[in-house]
Amino acid sequence: MTNALTPDRDMERLAWILLFSAFAVFLVLLFGIPALGIWYINTATDSHEADLSVWSGTAIVEVSGREPSAEQASRSVPEGATIRTDANTRATLKLFDGSTVIIYPDTQVTLSAARTPRFSASTEPPKVQLALRAGQLRVTAAPNGKGLDLSIQTPNCLSQLQPGDYLLEVAGEQTDLIARSGRASVKTNRQAITLSARERGQVKDGELRGPLPLERNLIANGDFAAPLAGSWRVYNDQGGDAGNVDGTAQIETVPGRSADQPVMAVHFARQNSNGNHDETGIEQLIGKDVSEAEGLRLRVNMWLNYQSLSGGGYLSSEYPLMIRMNYRDVAGGQTFWVRGFFYQNDAHTPTPGGEQVPQAVWVTYESPNLTEILKPKPSVILSVQIYASGWDYDSLVSDVGVIVE
Repeated sequence: MTNALTPDRDMERLAWILLFSAFAVFLVLLFGIPALGIWYINTATDSHEADLSVWSGTAIVEVSGREPSAEQASRSVPEGATIRTDANTRATLKLFDGSTVIIYPDTQVTLSAARTPRFSASTEPPKVQLALRAGQLRVTAAPNGKGLDLSIQTPNCLSQLQPGDYLLEVAGEQTDLIARSGRASVKTNRQAITLSARERGQVKDGELRGPLPLERNLIANGDFAAPLAGSWRVYNDQGGDAGNVDGTAQIETVPGRSADQPVMAVHFARQNSNGNHDETGIEQLIGKDVSEAEGLRLRVNMWLNYQSLSGGGYLSSEYPLMIRMNYRDVAGGQTFWVRGFFYQNDAHTPTPGGEQVPQAVWVTYESPNLTEILKPKPSVILSVQIYASGWDYDSLVSDVGVIVE
């Protein structure tokens, strides 16, 4: 009797399983298909190309599956395209929403994504993703009704930019983001900060710093806390008057503005010149693009102790302390800006390139805004020299800065 009922019970159980399975499939179809449709409408996107315009030089455009192309005019670039510039190349990338990206020399950037929702019912914003591997960009993010999702990935952080004007630079393991206007967030694996207008963020040595003041110092080891080697080159230039007595330039710890606050300074010294010229100095290579800078100033602290040559010499070119910035201007020319400092001019020689300061006291000098007074304006800072020039001299310099805003 029991054995006869078992198949009937199994069939009944199977029937219920099939019934519930069919009902479950019905529910999946009833709710899943509309949900899938809603998901597709919300997430489906269309890709867009960007318009590349080369101002100067030749830009290399790399697109997967194609041979790299050398561009000197204009072309469209698709998603995934990588743009490379050399030391003589500048270009502009115009995005689908009107935002622009200026690509500076020696830069590598990839247009990772440029997409808009396919359907107007989508709640997703338009999206642009750039990957900056090296070099410098200026990004002007245009206002957008749906709020453009504009992000830039660098080797050590992710930046998301709201409408505004921004400068980004990647140099080795360091990333700098300057918000001239607008608002930006910067994130690493461990930290996050928000930048408002006229603030700066920096990722250096794995640490995210900011918000920082807008101005930044392009000089490395300007406080001379580290040895000169590695950041500064020490040199002597005897000129053409057959002299052979070199001066010295070395870091020393000396009293600061108050006796209990010593500072590290470079001491320039020369004796027994016998009236022969020499130039003793330190030089640092910079190689930074400053064409978009709003402010550019040189700043030093100095102490003039002795000069045997009156004023700046016969040609106003030999002072006991001088600062010189070598640069390339926006017209492509290579030139320099120089300023000398002296404390005595007993012979009343002309000093059109010099400035008189007190003897044996610390003096702070800051140049005028060089972006306003130099015509054509600087484009790339090539190097900075700090030196003493003339016959016998004794001077100190500390806290050297090339300040950019």
